[in-house]
Amino acid sequence: MKDPSFRTPFYRLLAVLIDYPGAQFGEILAEAEAFLASARRPQAQCADGVLEVIGWMRGQSLLDLQKSYVETFDLTPANSLHLTFHLLEEQDRRRGGTLIGLLRHYAASGLRLARGELPDYLPAVLEYASTLDERAASRFLAMAEEALKTLEHNLLAARSPYAGLVRAARSAASRERGAMPAVAAGAQP
Repeated sequence: MKDPSFRTPFYRLLAVLIDYPGAQFGEILAEAEAFLASARRPQAQCADGVLEVIGWMRGQSLLDLQKSYVETFDLTPANSLHLTFHLLEEQDRRRGGTLIGLLRHYAASGLRLARGELPDYLPAVLEYASTLDERAASRFLAMAEEALKTLEHNLLAARSPYAGLVRAARSAASRERGAMPAVAAGAQP
């Protein structure tokens, strides 16, 4: 979390926490707690909700946490971490254009996605936002506001602790940008 290339490390933390939990996840949780203990505004105002999710994660074995992740995100389409899924139908041509636009935007900024990873994957979106200053990250995340709101609603309806991470991303971004309106679906960054 202390990597200098992360200008807004709070979004990096959220990207790691909402991604598939790997073998080193216990170490990641300890680092996340330490980071949140020293967080500054606006992140400090979002820390309690994230700490609750971390507490839930700590109470799970890695296998149970992985199972919960797969059931929540991979097996439940309404909880997809691919944000365009919440805005556009899979066959909608605007979805492809949006994905290509994001890829180009990331590439122009020097971000390279893992092979096969789609650019609208929430951990990738948050990872990219973490490389921006707070204002730019908020403007970038504003374009995903509608999808994030839908995802949070779906996770809350499913009583998933992961809703707290999506809420924290929305809350941190909205605190930075004030009352900036969300950009319409299919907009290019």
